[in-house]
Amino acid sequence: MKILLWQAAILPGQQSEFEAYANTRVLQFFKQQRGCLGVSFLQHGHQLQFVSYWHNNEAAQQMLDSAAYQQLQALLRRQYFVAANPIEYGEIQGGFFTEQALSQLASTHAYATQQELSSC
Repeated sequence: MKILLWQAAILPGQQSEFEAYANTRVLQFFKQQRGCLGVSFLQHGHQLQFVSYWHNNEAAQQMLDSAAYQQLQALLRRQYFVAANPIEYGEIQGGFFTEQALSQLASTHAYATQQELSSC
């Protein structure tokens, strides 16, 4: 399995708004990408990391080259990010997720989505 990893610094005061945006619009974007197996967002204060999981580098590169991705990146940089570091490719050599972890990941996304819908 291949991964794309990139980092960003979130603008002060934008953490909550970005989290809601990421857990709805950004997740939806990745779900629509051919060859994408999943995505994770890791946040610690203003620091953010994205990890996306892919069948192969070609599928990931196709997404990176797309106009839709360029528009998403421009929006994120304009509204949420102070700085973003270059994307790095990697390959998962091993590891595991328990069923509990997978369930928790799924419920975290569902909760965040529900929170945004109830605030409308």
